[in-house]
Amino acid sequence: MAAMLLLGALAAYLALVYCLFRALQLFGSWRPAAALVWRSDYTDAQQNDDFWSFGSTFGTLRGFNWRDGQHARLIEDEIRFTTTSGHEQRAMVQRRVRRGWTPSSSYIVWYDPIDPAKVTAQGPGFWLLHALLLLILIGLLIQMWNRIGV
Repeated sequence: MAAMLLLGALAAYLALVYCLFRALQLFGSWRPAAALVWRSDYTDAQQNDDFWSFGSTFGTLRGFNWRDGQHARLIEDEIRFTTTSGHEQRAMVQRRVRRGWTPSSSYIVWYDPIDPAKVTAQGPGFWLLHALLLLILIGLLIQMWNRIGV
């Protein structure tokens, strides 16, 4: 039991370090931009099919994908955004949306000014929230470690 707690704490710590690194990287050198969806792989027919399937992926047009979450779909959008230097840029971005509902046609993305083709829909807040959840998990694992008295 103690070995499992130790491995879990180590894995959570490494994930915490990555989340903090990613948040600092986005805050430090990447820039936010308002993006407009040019094209999406989540069609209107798939949205309607997901909406009327009442949470079941069996028999839907899009089917089951292991990367989709519960009540969510991982979609890929072709977006357009304007960099801080004024150039219009196109990129492909993956993001999660609520299954069956029409995704937003504009949202904030973060891009690397050195290579504007590097774009992500998960900003620093996403990574800081995950870091906070990992800190809570590490605290719980430490409490369990102290409780078993190793």
